[in-house]
Amino acid sequence: MGQDRGGRPFGPIRAETREAQALAEFLRELVRGSGRSLESLTGPLGVSTTTIGVYLGGKVPRERFVTSLVAATSGRHADRVRALSLLRAALSPAPVRPPEQSAPAQVAELQGQLIEAYQRLTRAQDQRDELREAADNYGRLVMVLWTMVHFLRRRVDGLTREREELRNRAADSPWLEQSARELARAQGQESRAVARLDGAQEMRRRAEDMLARVIDQVGRLSQELEELRAGAGLGPGEVRDPERPPVPVEVAPVTEDIDRALNRADEISAESARTLERIGRELDAPVGAETAPAVPAVSAVPAREQIAVVHAAEDTLWAEWVGWLLTAAGFDVLSRQLGGTPDPYGPQPAVLVWSAATQRHRAAAPTYVPRLVVLQVAGASPVRWGASAVNLATLGETAASEAVHQALGLEPPEQLPQPGRGGRRPAFPGDLPRIFNLPSRNAEFTGRAGQLAELRERLRPQLFPDDQPSYEPPRYTTMPQAVCGLSGVGKTQLALEYAHRFAAEYAVVWWISAEQSESIAASLAELAFRLGESPEETQNLAEAAQSALDALRREPQGRWLVVLDNADDPDAVMPYLPSGPGDVLVTSRNRTWNLRTGVLELDVFTVEEAVDHLLRRLPGVGREDASELAAEVGHIPLAVELAASWLYETATPVGTYIEQLREQTVLALSAVTPADSPVAFGAPWQVAFMRLLRDMPAAARLLQLCSLMSAEPVSVQLLYGDRMVEALLPYDERLRDRLMMGQVLQSLRRYGLAVFDSAKGTVQVHRLVQAVVRNDMGDQELEDVRHTVHRVLAGARPAFGGTDDRANWPLYARVWPHLGASGAAACPDPETRELFIDRVHYLWQRGELSMAEQLARELTRRWEELFGERDRQLLRLRSQLAAVLRSQGRFTECLPLDEDVLARMREELGEDHPQTLRTAGAVAADLRVLGRFREALELVVDARARMQEMMGEDHPDALALSHSHAVDLHIAGSYQAARRLNEEVARSSTTVLGQWHPQTFDALAALGADLRALGEYAESVALLRDLAEAPEEDPQGPAALARATSLALSLRRAGQDEEARELLRQTHTAYRERYDDALPGALACALALASARADAGETEAALELGRAVHERVTASLGADHPSALVCAHNLAVHLRQGGQALQAVELSRTAAEGLRAALGEHPYAMIAQVTLANATAEAGDPGAAVPLTRESLDWLSWRLSPEHPDVMVVSADLAVAVREAGVFGEAMVLRDDAVADLARVLPDGHRWLSAARAGRRIDRDLEMFPQ
Repeated sequence: MGQDRGGRPFGPIRAETREAQALAEFLRELVRGSGRSLESLTGPLGVSTTTIGVYLGGKVPRERFVTSLVAATSGRHADRVRALSLLRAALSPAPVRPPEQSAPAQVAELQGQLIEAYQRLTRAQDQRDELREAADNYGRLVMVLWTMVHFLRRRVDGLTREREELRNRAADSPWLEQSARELARAQGQESRAVARLDGAQEMRRRAEDMLARVIDQVGRLSQELEELRAGAGLGPGEVRDPERPPVPVEVAPVTEDIDRALNRADEISAESARTLERIGRELDAPVGAETAPAVPAVSAVPAREQIAVVHAAEDTLWAEWVGWLLTAAGFDVLSRQLGGTPDPYGPQPAVLVWSAATQRHRAAAPTYVPRLVVLQVAGASPVRWGASAVNLATLGETAASEAVHQALGLEPPEQLPQPGRGGRRPAFPGDLPRIFNLPSRNAEFTGRAGQLAELRERLRPQLFPDDQPSYEPPRYTTMPQAVCGLSGVGKTQLALEYAHRFAAEYAVVWWISAEQSESIAASLAELAFRLGESPEETQNLAEAAQSALDALRREPQGRWLVVLDNADDPDAVMPYLPSGPGDVLVTSRNRTWNLRTGVLELDVFTVEEAVDHLLRRLPGVGREDASELAAEVGHIPLAVELAASWLYETATPVGTYIEQLREQTVLALSAVTPADSPVAFGAPWQVAFMRLLRDMPAAARLLQLCSLMSAEPVSVQLLYGDRMVEALLPYDERLRDRLMMGQVLQSLRRYGLAVFDSAKGTVQVHRLVQAVVRNDMGDQELEDVRHTVHRVLAGARPAFGGTDDRANWPLYARVWPHLGASGAAACPDPETRELFIDRVHYLWQRGELSMAEQLARELTRRWEELFGERDRQLLRLRSQLAAVLRSQGRFTECLPLDEDVLARMREELGEDHPQTLRTAGAVAADLRVLGRFREALELVVDARARMQEMMGEDHPDALALSHSHAVDLHIAGSYQAARRLNEEVARSSTTVLGQWHPQTFDALAALGADLRALGEYAESVALLRDLAEAPEEDPQGPAALARATSLALSLRRAGQDEEARELLRQTHTAYRERYDDALPGALACALALASARADAGETEAALELGRAVHERVTASLGADHPSALVCAHNLAVHLRQGGQALQAVELSRTAAEGLRAALGEHPYAMIAQVTLANATAEAGDPGAAVPLTRESLDWLSWRLSPEHPDVMVVSADLAVAVREAGVFGEAMVLRDDAVADLARVLPDGHRWLSAARAGRRIDRDLEMFPQ
């Protein structure tokens, strides 16, 4: 008789069944082995010593008692599984049967059974040890590979920047080639590491699932062995269970030799995979399979016979496709979903879709079914069910169809069945969408069968009305659907499962994080690139997003699915909702979506779903305990998963955990909970967080930091940054080794507090977890965490180049989503506020002028209140706002703003401070667009000299002012001086900033305009065409459209009229669709297009467009503004061409006199005087035209040189005027000289040359002044 530690006997066991006796003996052994007294166990077990004695005496206890006793005495997972297995046997004892054999025969049989039981138990123990070692190996691999992926992504980023720097500096080819090779190698290593990481994570999950099954099997076999020994009269025996400690594997450090580390990882993974495959085959084999007869091959099944297609819910598409084939072959198909009926097979022949999901259903693996065909699909482990099993995982649709028919003994059809008009043909599940960006699938998704079925039914395509022409293919439409519900109920997971489960039905599946409208636009812009609708680095996000929406609307894209996750602001999201032959799925907490879409309300788990999820994650937990735990957490899916993760990782008894939850629920009820946070969720969160705080303080702090970031996925690169590691070092000194950061992140994953997407390199904390974490912090701690997040974000800001360098845009993209969520706008730290100035500048660069203005004005108001009007960063922000207004054509608004900023900067920083001088350049730009050219020139010359003195001639700021000086020289008509200066700036910018930098492009584009003004048309075309065809150039950005206009102007001057006209038409359309007609660049393009149309004889169209531009510019800048006078001049040309000579005289006189008054003796003023002369002659006064034309010719010859085409054109016009005045001899000489000169510099067929030969007047239109 055994005794407890106090010396008191346990007493005899008075169990009613052998199973209850075996349980009592096992529990007594645990108490004896622990050395604890019964009194010491009353606290952990929550019962008296009398009750403990009753249960140890043979009465069958409740599961909570058993698990609590194991936790208090042993704590070993194996003991817990064994105890629960014995408990289940005691609750359902085997019936007692009288012996049917003689004693000697019975003893012999028992001995044989004992030997077999020992063998099976030993094999199961070996399997357990091997699986534990494999799971541990995969766990280490995941950590190492995760760190390796992070290291490689940083290396790829660095090598990409290095390659761009070498390319921009026109480095020697060997250096550039070496850099390209290193980058390609790093990218290949990264892809390989990501693939290995995904595989290791999947294999670790598989190993853990198999391990749980084997541990349970060891417990059952141990119990069976004890029963057999008792039946043989041998009494209790010692079951030897020597658990082998796992053998640690070593992987080469990631920083030493990536390839060697990856190869070693492959070796470890391959070895463990072989172990899993072997043990998987052993586990999948039915009991007694070694001696069972082989399953006969399926013979031909008669047509029209019933046949069952058995499948898991996740394999609905496979079942539909197989059913479609069999129906076409003449079968009566019965679809049987696993879990729906106790026996899914029945007496008829059956086809089983064998997948990873099917393997989780015990009913899927019968010992024997007549004429069973097993179709193995992707993700499933091999099956051992005879020759009728066929692997479809790697086959295309035609080959898969043939394999199914052959497995059933049928002759494959010559072609796949074709549905009639309006019919639906099932998608082949083996075909994935051609464009696909879904987050990783949740392998633990449970339940929601009704909601998924309803969602699919709602999204089934409905035919358009019957009046659709018969010669068109059928077109479909569906209403957008929104999944609505509280936080934590699984809206995102439902949408994700739907998208994965039915992906094969779509050609495009696109997932958008819709919490911020900017993220929606950016994601749609990426989709536009994937669809081939826009360049990868298009500048205007709104236009690229619209291109994607337009593409989806068109039929050729095929059926598509767009998911907008966390779309809580319907008004902001509606403009981005696509339409056309596809489906839109929204997830949101906002129920007002029912006014715009169909709504599927999602509630918490049902009791069955919650229990099923817990049992799936925790195989050793009883259904009763699972039900009690599910109720304790309110059946909230996120809370259920959090509890499951906790119990799986800690092996805490369910009863103990429930008690902890109840204690924490009292605290949660006494606290102020977030508005969308169910109280039931607070308790499991508190339990997990307290454990995390104890075991991994750095992970707890990281969770707090993530709670102040956006609920969108966070880039791992951001979490591995220097500032983040610095913030976590006080909590874990081991983080000085960056490899340990992977352990911190894995802690969040293990406890279910974060979701990892290894393919995308992101970590995501659910918004409900974020809300509870924030709510749990005090005011001061919350403020400290918020400031730390700001420092982390500021630390991720690129050190060089800012947003002007496109290579930095992906780095900024990691930061942008978290600025608003963290409240960074109110941060006093200059580093953090610099990110907002970058953001406004970035939006301005991308052509998002309205968004840039809105953000700049919001920040201006806030910073004025917080930091005062003289704050330096506020002044810089206001200067950036002025640049946005200038780009919008709101010139009268930007000048006062810039002048005020300049005055304050001169007071605060001094006259020579670089920022003061930058602002002086901005004021000069404002003056320039307002027509105050002389003032602009004087200001720029002074600022440029000061900047060169302070920073050097080749400093980027000095180069920017030099470019502005060149623009002012061009406007002043000093084209040669502007050309020389722009050549210098272009050379220096290429060396200092790189060939593709925006400042380099600006200088080269200005040089192209200088060449055109100097009459070097071919050279101008060549230069501007090179810019337009630059590999990293975005043809849709504002600057690119301006360069396209300039190229078209040069093409016209060079005589390539048709190409110029088409380019202007496309550019004008782009301006109108993407931007405002009032933008300076749009007006310049429209003015040039009007002249191009006049060249083509479209006089009325030229007049209409010319009047519109003239009116718009006059209304904006005034009739006396030089730009308005340029528009008046060109309109006068069109009037004369249209036969309205008197109106042309009046308008051209206004233009000529106004330009001379504003510019002095300027090339524009002289050309306008020639236009006045031509109009005067056509109006009936040819004599007055001669002196005006002769004066212009003399001045232009002196200013531009006699070899300039403009001089030759004026000479040809003078010949016409002299001839009409009656001086025929001089006219003939002038004409011959002009024709000869023009023939030297212009191609044959040029309209100017043709007009000169025919003795017609030549119209020389003007272009807008550069800015």
